[in-house]
Amino acid sequence: MYRSCSLLPTEVITPYIYSLPLLRKIHYCWGMYMEVRTAILNYQLSEKLKSELIISSNLVSELTIMSNNELDGGIKIVSLLLEAISTEARIAYKISMSKDFLDSDEIISKAVETVKIYDYEGTNKYVAEAISYVTNTASKALQTLIENRLV
Repeated sequence: MYRSCSLLPTEVITPYIYSLPLLRKIHYCWGMYMEVRTAILNYQLSEKLKSELIISSNLVSELTIMSNNELDGGIKIVSLLLEAISTEARIAYKISMSKDFLDSDEIISKAVETVKIYDYEGTNKYVAEAISYVTNTASKALQTLIENRLV
């Protein structure tokens, strides 16, 4: 943090040095720190959700080859998994306030409804749409990390 904004720790904590240029420098460095911190959180949350959504898409595809006596249990498991992922998307939204997480939560809720009516193709379309929202957040975060020479 200090190397990129050329602010030494002693400059930050030394009392009675608070000139206007130094305060601007501190504000700039703190803002850059918060931007990087947010990018790291968004990237981490996005990658976790993306992995879970890919797993759920694979499970939805497996529903098509299940026998009738296995199908009800399979649908219940997949819908519970999607509901858990939806909850994680809401948590990610509350942490990062990224609208993409909120949008993905709404799309995942639609996927839960469609899997319960045996529309597997529609479910996979919704899951793919949710993946694209989550990937959008990940790419924005990655771009911020690249700009700050952290990746």
